[in-house]
Amino acid sequence: MAKALRMWQNERLMHGDANEHSEEATIRRYGNRELVLRLVPFVAPHRSKMFLALVLVSATAFMGIIGPLLIRRGIDQDIARGDLTGLQWTSLLYLGTQLLAMVLQYLLTVRLETIGQSVMASLKNSLFNHLMTQSIAFYDTHPVGRLLSRVEADTNTLRRLLSYTVFQLISNFVVLTGMLGVMLWADWRLALLTFSILPLLAALVYWFHTTVREKFKLVRKVAAEVSAFITERIGGFRLIQAFGVEPKIQQRLEEINLRKFDCSYETEKSVIGFFNGVQMIQVLGLAIVLGVGGSWAAAGTMTIGTVVLFLNYVLSISSRYLLCY
Repeated sequence: MAKALRMWQNERLMHGDANEHSEEATIRRYGNRELVLRLVPFVAPHRSKMFLALVLVSATAFMGIIGPLLIRRGIDQDIARGDLTGLQWTSLLYLGTQLLAMVLQYLLTVRLETIGQSVMASLKNSLFNHLMTQSIAFYDTHPVGRLLSRVEADTNTLRRLLSYTVFQLISNFVVLTGMLGVMLWADWRLALLTFSILPLLAALVYWFHTTVREKFKLVRKVAAEVSAFITERIGGFRLIQAFGVEPKIQQRLEEINLRKFDCSYETEKSVIGFFNGVQMIQVLGLAIVLGVGGSWAAAGTMTIGTVVLFLNYVLSISSRYLLCY
């Protein structure tokens, strides 16, 4: 009996409970829509703050659209006519809008972070109360280290989702719509040529969303395994010393860490590929605007300020794709 108990304890220390490795296979998978609906009760008390955040997002997006228009005015009207007074007023107006955009962005960041922290505090309290109602058998099959790691990592991911990603997507949609409208108004011919890069961006984003998302999930899973393994073994360190299995524990930890490194490495390669792809599409868009728009400006059928407007918008659109991910 003692020998069997020793063998079971040794195996448990080395590899953990078998249920630990099958946990991911038995977890119910939720869709994005269902996950959002489950967060509604935690977000609902902050409706007024989120409405204010939406107002700030819209105002910040408007400032991003109007800036290049002021630069265009300064080049095509003030500089072209030699109007130094008008150029000074245009410069001051541009400076004022950019300073206002910085202030609004700061207020928006503080507001979103406050909302995210409040929602996550409520969510963690709810998770803790739920864990307190579980039976002892539940903790036999679900290592405490893994539970702690998932609670911390997953709630932090949700905080970033609420305090940054959602509103960044809204801001990008508003800015993209506004910029495309202004480009069509400024010169529909060059606008249609510039829009040719949008399908490439959409395809790249779709690939990133469908492929890299699963890799990020795997990285979080393996990171939780590392945290769970370390937490459980620290808690049972006296037992580890009693059985003299320190070298085997170290070897097992190196194996898990190596697996985490491999998963993180593959994920980072995909992320770097996405960023480089966006930058290449950005270069293509700039080349189209500079080559075609520049030739039209040289022929006198387009103003230099319009070319600069398109260059600024192409840079802004591509940079927003990078910031969003």
